[in-house]
Amino acid sequence: MKKSFKMKKLISLSVFLVLIAFTNTTLRAQNNANVLATAEVVVALNVQNVQNLEFGQVLQGDTSELLTAGNAGQISIQGSGDASVDVLLDAVPTALTGPGADIPINGLTISSSDVANSLGTDFTNSAQGDVEQLVLSATGNKFVFFRGSITPAGTQTAGSYSETFTITVNYN
Repeated sequence: MKKSFKMKKLISLSVFLVLIAFTNTTLRAQNNANVLATAEVVVALNVQNVQNLEFGQVLQGDTSELLTAGNAGQISIQGSGDASVDVLLDAVPTALTGPGADIPINGLTISSSDVANSLGTDFTNSAQGDVEQLVLSATGNKFVFFRGSITPAGTQTAGSYSETFTITVNYN
């Protein structure tokens, strides 16, 4: 009887060990996390030419200055109120080209304002490739002005001279 009891104990212990060996009893806590997907739809930016930088008819050797909001070149930017935008100066000419020698644009200044009739604040940099960060007004407007002067040489060839400013505006 002693042997049988020992044998039962040994078999029970063996079965128990086999069950433990073949059963992965690692405890795992279950955790969950939620990820919120969001989007904010904003008004598309609208950039339009309001007024060209027109120096008008200029006599050879004379100076034509466009220094006020009333006669400066102007573009308007419209988008979401209080939004931050980057204004990339893609093409900022330093001279007007035409039938004769180039006519340099002197003192080119670019500025911005929340209202159409005020020059506002000058850009920190106004060379080609520069980026200026602006904040649109609460109503989503910003106006950018281009001003400067030209002085054709005393022997400048008569004719029409021009060049194109190109800027790109993006939300940032």
